[in-house]
Amino acid sequence: MVPFGLIALLGAIILVFLAIGASSIAIALKTAVLLGLIFLSMVIVIMSVKVVPKNRRLLILRLGKFAGIRGPGIVIVDIIEATIPIDLIPDENKVIIPIIAPGYKERRAVLTLRCYRPIDNRMLGWIVNAFFDALGRTIVRAPTQQLEEFEETLMKFTLSSIQRTGCRLLDLKIVPG
Repeated sequence: MVPFGLIALLGAIILVFLAIGASSIAIALKTAVLLGLIFLSMVIVIMSVKVVPKNRRLLILRLGKFAGIRGPGIVIVDIIEATIPIDLIPDENKVIIPIIAPGYKERRAVLTLRCYRPIDNRMLGWIVNAFFDALGRTIVRAPTQQLEEFEETLMKFTLSSIQRTGCRLLDLKIVPG
């Protein structure tokens, strides 16, 4: 992906050449700077709008901290926010969360749940928080576990954490991403 700074610089250079036809250099530079800023702001706005499908939510991390769950529909994401896609399979009560841990890249956790009410964004936030809490405790306890041991330990910690959300964890599988 091309960085924003490079796009803005190229846009400003092109606009300077277009504005040279003005009567003075000062007017040309002011016009180029103004048009460059407009171009940069348009690029930032276009890049911050995301369309989230019906069975997907975005986990929003603002400066690395949990900031909420957004979606489905049109979502506006700030420049300082990172997003992690979370898939929902409502018919089967499954939540699919990417694992963010050293040594487990390109893996996803599939949580099969029994919830006492439909999973909304608020409940999903609780579930994701409980899962990442359990993931952190699992990694701290035994960072070099084999996949089966890691899955068992994660299941144990997630089971105790998710009980508080109003859901019951039936199964947890780690699958390739």
